[in-house]
Amino acid sequence: MATSVREFQQDILNGIDLSRLLNEAYAISIEIKDKKMEKWCHCEISGYDNIDNVPEYRKISVRFVADGTFRKNIPVEIPTGYDFFGYHIVTNPISSLIKFTKQTEHQAVSFEFDNKINKDLCELYNCPLDFTFKQQAAISQLSGIEAKVKEKIINWGMHLKPEPLEKASRNVKANLQTINNYNISGNVNNSQIQQGNNNSKQKRNSIKDLIGNLFGSLFGHLFK
Repeated sequence: MATSVREFQQDILNGIDLSRLLNEAYAISIEIKDKKMEKWCHCEISGYDNIDNVPEYRKISVRFVADGTFRKNIPVEIPTGYDFFGYHIVTNPISSLIKFTKQTEHQAVSFEFDNKINKDLCELYNCPLDFTFKQQAAISQLSGIEAKVKEKIINWGMHLKPEPLEKASRNVKANLQTINNYNISGNVNNSQIQQGNNNSKQKRNSIKDLIGNLFGSLFGHLFK
């Protein structure tokens, strides 16, 4: 693990893995007091808890589909004015994405809704209650997020000025020791990633209420 800017830049040139590179960038940003980079690294390591802070590159296009008893991945028409059914904001830690994309048997990822939201969608679309609505995206889109994260680290890191002091090296090493526990890996169940808030008990008395609650539910954590 790099303990100085110079070593960090060498690790970039050596093409080390993204998780390690992100941890090093986090430690160095703390040492040089780059608050903006520190906050970004923290969110990428531990996940985003506020959708207002999620970068644009984590907003991915999806297919809105449903699984029936005899058919799977049935395309669902998105109502006019509700374009957000066609995209998903990925909030989980980068380590969870890396773990999932390394599983080569997966070609697509599914984002499922909780039971209450799914029931309301069945009523909205006048279909059997055993239908399962979900959003689907290609695995390549998760890989695209990883590429954007690495690109930002490289652009930031290679513009840093190597520090000559051994003290700075010791401080970075101390910072690294405090953040090792931030690599959070989610639980991946086959090719599906489930999310949603199961505590919502409000009644949806109109389509607008349904959409409002759905919109809020979509942007929880990817992995239970």
